[in-house]
Amino acid sequence: MAEMALFVRSHGFPGRAIKDLKTDAVILQGFARKHLQALRDIADVTFAELPLLRRKYHKAPAGQTFLDDSGVLPTGRQCDARVSRLAEEGATALQGHWTTPALVCEPPAPRGEWRELTQEQAEAAVLSGEGLLVQGAPGVGKTYFLRALIEKLRQTTKVEVVAKTHVAVQNVGLGATTCDHWVRKCVRAGAVRCNALVCEELSMIDVQLWADLALVRFKGVQFICAGDFAQYQPVCEAWAGCPVAEGSLQSSAMLQEMCGSNRLTLTENRRSDARLFAFYTGLLCGTPCARGLQEALADARAQFPVTERRADYTIVMSHRRRVQLNASEVKRRKPEEAVYIRAPTATVGGNQAQSMWVWPGQQLVGAGAKCAKGLFFEVGAVTEDRVTLSGGEKLTFAEAVQCLRLPYALTFASVQSLTLPGVVRLDCGSSHLTLRHIYVGISRATAADLVEVL
Repeated sequence: MAEMALFVRSHGFPGRAIKDLKTDAVILQGFARKHLQALRDIADVTFAELPLLRRKYHKAPAGQTFLDDSGVLPTGRQCDARVSRLAEEGATALQGHWTTPALVCEPPAPRGEWRELTQEQAEAAVLSGEGLLVQGAPGVGKTYFLRALIEKLRQTTKVEVVAKTHVAVQNVGLGATTCDHWVRKCVRAGAVRCNALVCEELSMIDVQLWADLALVRFKGVQFICAGDFAQYQPVCEAWAGCPVAEGSLQSSAMLQEMCGSNRLTLTENRRSDARLFAFYTGLLCGTPCARGLQEALADARAQFPVTERRADYTIVMSHRRRVQLNASEVKRRKPEEAVYIRAPTATVGGNQAQSMWVWPGQQLVGAGAKCAKGLFFEVGAVTEDRVTLSGGEKLTFAEAVQCLRLPYALTFASVQSLTLPGVVRLDCGSSHLTLRHIYVGISRATAADLVEVL
């Protein structure tokens, strides 16, 4: 049939002339009589000519040739029997009763509008078995509210907690795990045992994970979701090869159904001072009224100018810049008893191991493996061949240099969910900077006088 399709296309038959397809025939009708001789020529093709048909009807592109079969001849190539026959009269269409498959069902009900709840109403709704969406800017107490809600909910039902990043998992506590791990362990293995599921930092969960989490909803599991849609979205999010538009989750019927149309928006500042909170919430990031990037950046530099003091943390865009700043900063900070650990030569870009000085009391940041990515760790002791963390974990020098990084410079992509005490400096000179980077970076600080924008 593939060869037959090649014949028909090669001889210019219009698509409307194909009236029916059978398992071993093509029914043509309503074509010009000038094509009749071509059909007769097609009917004269033998099995010996089949391997040469493409060369006969298709020209190779300029500068290219057809691949040779290297003498390997298909079975039947030397057969002179005709491949097909032409029946100019008596052709019949497919017999039997055939209808277009259809399923009769009720049209979907309108989803309505979100119900805006107070904290007391939200708590009552969750304790009665309804879903809930908790949203708000950084520092308004979303995680604090969730912890109290989870503890009350666990008195009557089984609750599991997931978040996208290790930092968010640590912030929530209460036995939380990463969303990727939970989906693989519970959903894809068919071992969902909870009655309620709490999803923290929901804006960072990608569409593939949501496809798995949506299946959990069919088991009647109660969903409590929390996050800030103004912060980072999933990186390069796509579904079936098509990019997912920004804001798709926030406006989706799936999220509204999961949360039972119940929404709690927290607005009271509980972490930073009023000036800092007013600035980053005034960016209106992720909304149609968001400020322009250059305007917001100029305002940030004017309100939070760079000083001569040493920054405790510098937030940068690229890993190369992070490595450069960490290398220079650790040399200035190292005490006499510091021990030097040499990293293997980097072969690719990205978050590669970096040679560093280490000493007791030093703060480092995890990079995966034995030290969860993004979490801060303190060095307890350093011997001739091992680094002992304050939590008791012992690492060889090779392990330490692979799973720990210097913390003085961090990338914008890695700081969401962190609270950074001390002076925080934002390096905003990258051409890849967006309003979300400014929003997330500035909101990591605890006070306006501890922020500097370069």
